[in-house]
Amino acid sequence: MFSEKEPFLRRVVRPDALEPFGFVQTPDGYRYAEPFLDGAFRAEILIDEAGDVYGSVVDCDLEEEYLPIRTEAGVGAFVGSVREGYQAILSRIAAQCFMEEPFIFPQTNRITLALERRYGDRFDHPFRTAKTYAAFRHPDTRKWYGLVMDIKRSLLTKEPAEAAPKVEVVNLKIDPDRFGALTAIPGIFPAYHMKRPEWISVLLDDTVPDETVLELLDRSRSFAARGGKKTSQDGRTNWIVPGNPRYYDVDAAFAKSEEILWKQSSDVRIGDIVYLYVGAPVSAVRYRCEAVAVNLPYAYDDPNVCIRRVMRIRRLKTYAPDALPFSKLCELGIRAVRGPRTVTAAFLEYEKSL
Repeated sequence: MFSEKEPFLRRVVRPDALEPFGFVQTPDGYRYAEPFLDGAFRAEILIDEAGDVYGSVVDCDLEEEYLPIRTEAGVGAFVGSVREGYQAILSRIAAQCFMEEPFIFPQTNRITLALERRYGDRFDHPFRTAKTYAAFRHPDTRKWYGLVMDIKRSLLTKEPAEAAPKVEVVNLKIDPDRFGALTAIPGIFPAYHMKRPEWISVLLDDTVPDETVLELLDRSRSFAARGGKKTSQDGRTNWIVPGNPRYYDVDAAFAKSEEILWKQSSDVRIGDIVYLYVGAPVSAVRYRCEAVAVNLPYAYDDPNVCIRRVMRIRRLKTYAPDALPFSKLCELGIRAVRGPRTVTAAFLEYEKSL
């Protein structure tokens, strides 16, 4: 069935381009009308405040909507020419008044941007036959921790396939013992195409809040990190974890105690090594710690941070601010510290000299 939506998928409206194109602002959004096929038909387009596109084709002789373009029964050369003329107008509006985004749904694009800001991770397209599918990989292990797919919603639900809209989901890895609790949440399903209890599919249509999706992706990313070889000789994983001195004074905390609580959003295990990176204006790794307790429940919210899980870490070593600055980390293969990540082999080798 014909729909105005198709030319505008993976695009977002540019409001500043609408009036120069010919749209007129009205109380319900921006409206545009254009005759075509020698004036026999008129395209009427509405773009509402949310950027959604609606439209109709009017038969100018009857001043009635021309419905054959929307029905399966509407076949033949003439109906096809009307569709093509209307489609050409829609495609021109999409090209001149919208800009491309990598994904269909706003939440998918927000999550993508958040992952890039947090970790510096960019997606790739792993399948030749499914070019819209996108994989997020851990930079050290190259293992997937999130796979975005656009699929029919009926593949996750029991609704009739013909009535089901296309949705975007992200497949991600979880602790298998959380499978039941997570799939009981609206918008979270057993993973499409991965029938194992350690994988789930999460709808990216704002059914599940961004915060929850990102927490699940953080956890999935930590599982991907486990596939790497950035461990010490005793098998412990070595993490680098950022902290913002504007919100928490880690120096003052360690002055009071050799053990402190720290937000946990990765798969840190007891005995793992945690290097604390203190952000600007310090911008350097300041402490080497050991995780002595993990996955401790916690509840804290303010405009800057949300904490649901913490770990207890013990200070093992303190570094001078100029020992491991960000510039040195870049030389050692760590070019972003926006979230928990494993360190590089070059980092571990260099750290031995300090």
